[in-house]
Amino acid sequence: MRHWSQLLEGVRQTIVALTLPELAAGNVHILPAPVERPGELPVQSRPAVWITPAGPEQCDPAQGTNCRDDVVYPVLVASLFDDTPDRLELVTRWRARLAGAFHQRPLAGTPCFRVTVVPLDLVERSAWMTRRLWLSQIRLLCLTREPRE
Repeated sequence: MRHWSQLLEGVRQTIVALTLPELAAGNVHILPAPVERPGELPVQSRPAVWITPAGPEQCDPAQGTNCRDDVVYPVLVASLFDDTPDRLELVTRWRARLAGAFHQRPLAGTPCFRVTVVPLDLVERSAWMTRRLWLSQIRLLCLTREPRE
């Protein structure tokens, strides 16, 4: 259970390589923890993508092999947009591109051999109500097979 940095950076590089419309490469950030409340959102230029661990690693004792464990690293990918009239179309295009780039694929340059995409709310309600921000999130479940020590 030692691959967090490598996985987060692999997700960041994959997103940058997608060249999503209106997204500058400098606006794809790795944060140490998820933002829990809209008031905690750092002020940055938008649109932006934040990548964070989405909880602890998960290890299913029924999975893996005699010498290796299957470990799932949950990663949150949050897309942030300012409020404009045409925002819904851009949000849905980004979500589709992100899901397609990760779902059931290996994560290049990392020990993750399969990613499962779990869509979350299209627009996070409290961010919209309090800050008029479009905050759209997906969770990536990055599966690795790690030697037992």
